[in-house]
Amino acid sequence: MIGILREAGLDDRDAVWAVDALTYYVVGHAAEEQLAAATPQPAAERLTGALDPDAPPAHAGRGGPPGRAAPEEHCT
Repeated sequence: MIGILREAGLDDRDAVWAVDALTYYVVGHAAEEQLAAATPQPAAERLTGALDPDAPPAHAGRGGPPGRAAPEEHCT
């Protein structure tokens, strides 16, 4: 996908960011939908019980979403 965006005129950094953002959104949305449909217990109750409101985001200060490298790490 990065190659397609590069061919369309995006520079390396923008192409990586676009793919990273799209992947993060799609995976997050799919996980959210699966979570909502998984059990009869409302998703809000499961999420509220699973989240720690005092914990900082896992990606704070990394420059990208959780589990993903910063785009600069992909560009040489």
